[in-house]
Amino acid sequence: MTNAAGSINLDGTTAITLRLQGGYIPQSSDIFFVLNRADSGTFTTSFAGTAEGSTINFGNGVTAQITYLANWNFGAGTGALTGGNDVALYNFSVVPELGPASALFVGFGSLVGLQRFRRRK
Repeated sequence: MTNAAGSINLDGTTAITLRLQGGYIPQSSDIFFVLNRADSGTFTTSFAGTAEGSTINFGNGVTAQITYLANWNFGAGTGALTGGNDVALYNFSVVPELGPASALFVGFGSLVGLQRFRRRK
């Protein structure tokens, strides 16, 4: 989202809601530039509950951090996480959720371990 005609203001209660579409799983090195300020101003407030460096949870085990200091240079792969006034998501982390079979296996393993612990007493 770019607002070239004016400034972008956040009032501290403005929420950001983002979803990954089509089963896309980001790489840890991905950077998503969310807002690009065309003016020279800086953000004096943040999205509600998401200060500089806060973690954003996308659900399905995907998280990222947010910065309000990014610098997008109007081209793919040319931006940076510092030196600017744009909003970006970075440092993606993907923790796969347990499926039913995996959860059953982990539960069974815990029971076996508990039984062994009780026998040693």
